[in-house]
Amino acid sequence: MGTEHSTWSLAATAKRRRYRRWSTDLPVRVEIDRQELYCAVGDISPRGATVRQPMVLPTRAGADIHLFLGDFGRVRGKLRWSTHEVLGVEFQLSPTARENLADWLVQNGVRRRSPRQEIDLEAVAVMADGEVPCSVTELSHAGASVRFHRPEHAAVGRDVVLVLPDHAPVRATIRHVGDNRVGIAFLEAPRRVEAA
Repeated sequence: MGTEHSTWSLAATAKRRRYRRWSTDLPVRVEIDRQELYCAVGDISPRGATVRQPMVLPTRAGADIHLFLGDFGRVRGKLRWSTHEVLGVEFQLSPTARENLADWLVQNGVRRRSPRQEIDLEAVAVMADGEVPCSVTELSHAGASVRFHRPEHAAVGRDVVLVLPDHAPVRATIRHVGDNRVGIAFLEAPRRVEAA
């Protein structure tokens, strides 16, 4: 009896670990109501996820939603709730697909939220109406704090491509604008490139 209980406890613990909810900044492409946008996953488990949206969408509970998770591919779900910035998604997966997603999350050790690093880096923000010099003061995998040299270009919701030294250009969106700082959220993880 003791051995059986111990075996059951270990199996239950292993399943809880596989079905844990991961806090992350994982970039994700989302399709909902025939719209496509690039977002970041706030947290995720094999049963569902919260998604931080770069703009407020006229969404409705029950809408079909698809998340494209890196090399795992498409995950089908339903929108269960939404707030000004966050979508709550319940995945619509078969038991086998749910197990596969659990394996993928564990094997990839979904990137956890990382603290921002304070830096002083000159960069360029590329927007629809041109290039704007800026200074990056904080940087993480999820976003950056930036001082625009021409602050009139900073507006919440604007798409921007941030060009950092020694990095590939990063697609992003402006999330908030303060007195001296602009907060941008990356739509993909920054990627360093080797000098030619």
